[in-house]
Parts: sequence; structure tokens; C-alpha cells
Amino acid sequence: MTTSSRAFAPLDLIQLVSIALIWGVNNILAKVAVDAFPALMTVALRFVIVLAALVWWIKAPPKQ
Repeated sequence: MTTSSRAFAPLDLIQLVSIALIWGVNNILAKVAVDAFPALMTVALRFVIVLAALVWWIKAPPKQ
């Protein structure tokens, strides 16, 4: 079993930093949202936002 080691490409580093930044900001915004809205409404809003972002990739289940 051989593994080739290579340095991170700039795009790899940008992707890693972006994920960490998005995740960190998400925690901050979740705290603000829970303070501003009831907890169940916050959860519902998060689902609506994700659904709006993913609606183009969701496929209907096949008919039986």
C-alpha cells in the first residue's frame, strides 16, 4: 500500500477555511436566532432555508 503525499493546493486550503468559517458563523447566528425567536420557529426557519437552497437538486421519489 503506497500513499503519495502532496501539499495542499490553494483551492484545498480555501475550501477548508471556508468550511470552518461557515460552521463558526452558523453557531453564532444560531445563538442570535434562538434569542430572537422561539426555538421551534428557529428550527423551522433553518429547514426552510436549507430547502430553498436545495430545491433544485431534490428529486421526486419514483412512482410505484
